[in-house]
Amino acid sequence: MAFRKGKSLDLDRIGALAPHGHSAHRLVRMGYLVRTVAFAYVFLVIGVYLWERYAGLLAFVLLALQFVIYPQVVYAVVRRMRNQKKAELNAQYLDALLFGVWTAALGFPTWIAYATCAGTALNAAVAQGLPRVAATLAIYGVGMLAWIVFGVHTFWSGSSTLVTSMCFFGSMAYAIAIGCVVQELNRKLQAATRPRGQTDPL
Repeated sequence: MAFRKGKSLDLDRIGALAPHGHSAHRLVRMGYLVRTVAFAYVFLVIGVYLWERYAGLLAFVLLALQFVIYPQVVYAVVRRMRNQKKAELNAQYLDALLFGVWTAALGFPTWIAYATCAGTALNAAVAQGLPRVAATLAIYGVGMLAWIVFGVHTFWSGSSTLVTSMCFFGSMAYAIAIGCVVQELNRKLQAATRPRGQTDPL
């Protein structure tokens, strides 16, 4: 089970679900699991969006490469780096860049843009605070600008009720999940710094 008494997350057990987890930094293991699950959900959302617009086979192939294969490649590369933590943080910047490209390529659909931009910004805030959030948002913007300059620019901000609902509930679930992770880390920190024998007043 991934939960302890009081229904708190067991991050060590969750991280151990990553392949070859014993040789990877905790941040890398968690990054892999978060990236794999979140990207799989985004794959479904954008897949529905493309299907509703009768996109061609190439679009779905690129979608699978980005949101199904890419997380596995990132983990395989980062796990072999000497400084795994730094490599994982840099990979999060790459995530933001690619999300920006996809947002522009899809025509700037408002809810998909919100979900991907807010998700990457939330990751940055948890990792290193506001300075990293600013850098992440800037990189996200560079991704959008790159597609505008070098790609085929379209503007289609609307989305169906299904896609909008998937983005809304997916974003909510992701924010809750990140909040639970932060709460568990805070609980572990308090437990480590609390004098022996003293109990948590809450």
